[in-house]
Amino acid sequence: MLNNKNRENMKKYLLIVFLSYLSVTIFSQNTEFPIDSISGEILYSEIIQVQSKTQDQLYLSARDWFMSSFISSQNVVDVDDKGMGIIYGKGNINVHLSIAFKGDAGYVNFVVRIEVKEGRYRYSFTEFEHRPGTTEIFTHGDLRQEKPLGGFVTMGMKNWSGIREQTNTAILEMIGELKKRMGTVNKDDKW
Repeated sequence: MLNNKNRENMKKYLLIVFLSYLSVTIFSQNTEFPIDSISGEILYSEIIQVQSKTQDQLYLSARDWFMSSFISSQNVVDVDDKGMGIIYGKGNINVHLSIAFKGDAGYVNFVVRIEVKEGRYRYSFTEFEHRPGTTEIFTHGDLRQEKPLGGFVTMGMKNWSGIREQTNTAILEMIGELKKRMGTVNKDDKW
């Protein structure tokens, strides 16, 4: 049983914990996603010039990157058209909670499209949406939301910001890998 002094100490301790959590939540850094000015969607997109490569070479490099980057059954190629120079599909990234046990926070789905022409290609990553996966964590859906739905009683700002940051980091890494893959051709490869 707690006496008055212990109760007061407990209240002070809980107040300090709450204020610490609140300050982390309020001052956590928000990820700034690139937003398309027309659609308002998150959109990572760029046109890259690769003068030394033909459309066929770029297509094969893009297809190779796509197949090595998305190996799970949830990552499905919807369109693979060599003649049109388009590979289009759905991918996802696993995300984790940022506080407590850093447990599973589900995954983020997105759409990736690569288009190739003589000497250039364009990539786009869009339609980002959080899903809970096998966890029971509340899903917030659209990553354009800067704050989690439901506020403090759900996932909290720190975890939501962490999911957004993990997504940004993973997409930038994928783009880096894509650029590496598209930039070189081994002309001696006689598969």
